[in-house]
Amino acid sequence: METNKLEIKRYEDHLILRNFSKSTIRSYKSTLVKYFTHCDKLNITQNLDQELIRNYLVYLYKKGLSYVTVNTNYSAIKLYFENILMQEWNCKKIPRPKKEFKLPEILSPQEVVKIIDHARMYKHQILFTFLYVTGMRISEALAVRLHDIDSKRLQIKVQCGKGKKDRYVEVPMKLIEILRSYYKFYKPVGYLFNGAKKGEAYDIRSAQVAMQKSVRAAKITKRISVHSLRHCFATHHLEAGTDLVYLKEQMGHTNLKTTSGYIHLCTNRHRNVHHPIEELQIQFH
Repeated sequence: METNKLEIKRYEDHLILRNFSKSTIRSYKSTLVKYFTHCDKLNITQNLDQELIRNYLVYLYKKGLSYVTVNTNYSAIKLYFENILMQEWNCKKIPRPKKEFKLPEILSPQEVVKIIDHARMYKHQILFTFLYVTGMRISEALAVRLHDIDSKRLQIKVQCGKGKKDRYVEVPMKLIEILRSYYKFYKPVGYLFNGAKKGEAYDIRSAQVAMQKSVRAAKITKRISVHSLRHCFATHHLEAGTDLVYLKEQMGHTNLKTTSGYIHLCTNRHRNVHHPIEELQIQFH
């Protein structure tokens, strides 16, 4: 419908003016398109009634979609309802989906090495090593430009990370040396990791596919993705005794609670627990 196209354009313009990331704009816009399409299939003309939106979210759940997907739909439609239509959103009528708490799969340091060893290309080996050593998100890592790397200060600048925030990630000299060897071999232009053409950033999907191939080649049965290397970075650091606040800054978390969630994944921290009962002299009768 022509009206829907105009509304989607208004919504997209609003997201651009709000300085949302390109990926968020793409995701939110797609969500609204799918909602309008759903209403068209059911011959619903009044597609902005809150009861219909509520039914649509229930419909998504019944289709078996994940919490993350349904929650994204909720956020996108709510933003459109409040900021484009300028209507009040009734949270009691349409409650936000309850967040799921799922622990991610964690690799041992030896398994990380195994995946890197089984990468098919030298570039993939360097990329996986880079992700594990820096703890960056894949989108952040692939956006790193050569001039963002400061070998003297042992820092790499992350520009416009999650939440449009810049930060510096401290790295060991060993990574700098690895990157120097990689640079001599590939001679990347502009971005640290180039795509098919020099000067273009490497594609996220290509990195994800490369990771899955490496996992299969390494015969690792855990459910592992590129993002798993970020989880391993945090967990292994905590197990080694790295300060939680320092880790929060390195990872670019807004809330310390997010970083502290990785404590649940540690094993060494629990092995060193000294239980108070060890000091108690109890006489049992």
